[in-house]
Amino acid sequence: MHVGHPLNWQPDSFLNADGSLIVCASHGALYEIDSGVCVSGPCPGKTLRKVSVEIRDGEVVVRAPIQQT
Repeated sequence: MHVGHPLNWQPDSFLNADGSLIVCASHGALYEIDSGVCVSGPCPGKTLRKVSVEIRDGEVVVRAPIQQT
């Protein structure tokens, strides 16, 4: 989720045409894959939140970050 809605622009599609950047389906921002830094769009310099991901017994396991209030 990103700003309360899915980041993917199509099922299982998160990257631009050449696969070098993450694309936000809502506002078209482009993010570096490794750092999560926005390089184009309405949020330059801001970053996506990192999450812990691992493959366990053939399943992708994602640990969501704790929400701070």
